[in-house]
Amino acid sequence: MQDIWTYLKGAKKPIVIYGMGDGCDKILAVCKEKDIRISGIFASDEYVREKVVHGFPLTSYAQAKETFGDMIVLLAFGVFRDDLMEKIRSLAEKEELYAPEVPLFGGGLFDEAFYQANREKLLQVEEMLSDDLSKKVFGALVEYKLTGRIAPLFTCETHRKDDLLSLVPYQKGDIYVDLGAYDGDTVLEWDALHPDHGSIYAVEPNPKTFVKLCNNTKEISGITPLPYAVWNKDESLTFNGKSGRSAAVSEEGKISVEGKRVDRLIKHASFIKFDVEGVEKEAIEGTEELIRKEAPALCISAYHRTEDLFAIPLQVKEIQPKYKVYLRHSPYIPAWDTQFYFIAE
Repeated sequence: MQDIWTYLKGAKKPIVIYGMGDGCDKILAVCKEKDIRISGIFASDEYVREKVVHGFPLTSYAQAKETFGDMIVLLAFGVFRDDLMEKIRSLAEKEELYAPEVPLFGGGLFDEAFYQANREKLLQVEEMLSDDLSKKVFGALVEYKLTGRIAPLFTCETHRKDDLLSLVPYQKGDIYVDLGAYDGDTVLEWDALHPDHGSIYAVEPNPKTFVKLCNNTKEISGITPLPYAVWNKDESLTFNGKSGRSAAVSEEGKISVEGKRVDRLIKHASFIKFDVEGVEKEAIEGTEELIRKEAPALCISAYHRTEDLFAIPLQVKEIQPKYKVYLRHSPYIPAWDTQFYFIAE
């Protein structure tokens, strides 16, 4: 299967990027490295200004269409709202559109060379998946990651709330641990689904977001907010302090935070959610004792790094072999909001 970057290298149509943020920066960097010619950049009408982005005048879609005619569009930002998803679907019916995957953290591309180098690990993970839907999601993700085509993602979407109810076992008083609790959105979701829950531990390292977490969840009974970065040992770390969900542990960070092993912070757990912006490996290592001893249900984000699709399940199964493994993808372009669920037999 030809990967997106090889295809773009040989494309005859003008290639135009849709979006001007971090995704645009990353796609342009890859195209420059691979000698792929970009012809222009456009934005949604409400964001068009008289400005230059990476040497290109920023235009609207209509202006790009008038200039280039039949073109290849590279989507360079994330979409999950229903109205925006429909807008991208509609654009994909008019233009040859791709959403190239560039890693949120770390390096490497999920291209043909990467696929071949890691094929055995990918096949190993595919075989360990516990239901047909997981296998369908896996196949769709591999196809999307290689080709950049968004259609495969639409074939396997489920909603997180439904996944929590159908996959994660629950009993009254269960203990929920939210690693990367952000502003409390997933804590509020859990509380709404299971109002008779037991203790909740919500861990969030971003100082500004931690304040929002505390304010948004102050009415929830049994909650303990913890201002730490989850890590594989207890030590001081640096944090980049970016806004929203881009905030993460980073060597270039300027904010000092305390990194903590989860299994030294928390002694018992029924369900643990990991969404820790690219440090899933270290967070799992820091939860190893708890996973081995109690085998709590786990939900782990699988889209931050290029290798997550195989590295995360192989790491967790090595620690706790009795887990059954499920893979789910919620509506999102690119393939963000993808999670592995690990449920003890």
